[in-house]
Amino acid sequence: MPRCPFCKHDNPYASHSCDHCGASLAWSSESKPFEFPDDLRSRLRTLLDQGQTIEAIKLFRSHTGAGLKQAKDAVEAIGRGEQDLIPDGNAGPLEGELLALLGQGKKIEAIKRYREATGVGLKEAKDAVEALGWRHGMDVPSQGSGCLGVLVLALMSLVGSVALAETQDQHTDISEGRRDERGVLSHAVRSEFQEGTTSIRVLLPEGKRPGERFPVIYLLPVEATDEHRYGDAIEEILRLDLHREHKAIFVAPSFTDLPWYADHPTDPRLRQEHHVIDVVLPFVEAHYPARTDPGGRLLLGFSKSGWGAYSLLLRHPDVFGKAAAWDAPLMMSEPGKYGSGPIFGSLENFRRYQLSRLLEERADELSEGSRLILLGFGNFRDDHRAAHALMERLGISHLDRDGPERDHDWHSGWVSEAVELLLEKLPPG
Repeated sequence: MPRCPFCKHDNPYASHSCDHCGASLAWSSESKPFEFPDDLRSRLRTLLDQGQTIEAIKLFRSHTGAGLKQAKDAVEAIGRGEQDLIPDGNAGPLEGELLALLGQGKKIEAIKRYREATGVGLKEAKDAVEALGWRHGMDVPSQGSGCLGVLVLALMSLVGSVALAETQDQHTDISEGRRDERGVLSHAVRSEFQEGTTSIRVLLPEGKRPGERFPVIYLLPVEATDEHRYGDAIEEILRLDLHREHKAIFVAPSFTDLPWYADHPTDPRLRQEHHVIDVVLPFVEAHYPARTDPGGRLLLGFSKSGWGAYSLLLRHPDVFGKAAAWDAPLMMSEPGKYGSGPIFGSLENFRRYQLSRLLEERADELSEGSRLILLGFGNFRDDHRAAHALMERLGISHLDRDGPERDHDWHSGWVSEAVELLLEKLPPG
């Protein structure tokens, strides 16, 4: 059993931290990783691929006798393709590198390096680095939850990514995935940022290899709840077999109100931007083999959700990699049209999301890489031409497709090209 190098407490197999004192066990020469039989590991991966995390944790506990937290940590590590945190005999060079960083007062860089080497989450990396410092007599203050938020922001700026799953709000309740006959996994969601129950639907690629992680294309809805007057994005992906053609995960969230991807200035239950950033992304990245770097988070939408795709990327360029908009009112200059008034709440709040303003503010950051994709049109060609001209004037690198004209619908033939352009020339995860 793994013995804590600090308090000498014996812990259950697969423990990442001591049950008694909370110290990381990653550096203990007495900590031995649980040896998984190949058939158990395979069964756990199958459950994880199906979104059945709770069932995987139950299976792990029944075979190992581990506690709930240890089982959860181990199952999540399996989902990431890890064997253990740091294999015995391999800690030396990394330990020296981390100690050098800590000696220079570079705790955040040390945590980043630990995560790169091990693939663990932010909290586990923070605990391990702090334990290493304490063990070597260094003054490495431990941050509480408030400072952890500061640490998250600092790491985001350093590595362009963050363990979003660890910031998911404690009031969120998401069900296990229910798979239909076509392979679509559906989760019911209760979020503090939405008035009622919403959903997250997930479509996985085929032929996953152990440890493989995929880019995620977030299919942003145009309508509230489960309305599909303008078609259904997941149905279009299925119809075109794009989940088989491309190595990508497709995710379709829903919203209780008309989605404009903004936070209302006063109504805490109408915070659509927060719902995406703090609920949908963390859940997907914690429960599916999703890439967690910005280059692996891709946004696709049309009409209102084309606006949303652009606003999410422009407001969070360190979170998302690319955004594609087809036939969207990109140059809307005030709230009120297309049901937007009650969502934005005020002109002042709308200005925070106004795309023309955001494009001007982010121009320098978007001068390379063609992270914005401007597709064809149905109802909003004038908006697209004006957005293209503005991006040209500002020196923003982007891809532009002027046509052909199509029906204002998910099923009018533009989605396949949008997916291909989003996945084209992706940086490695």
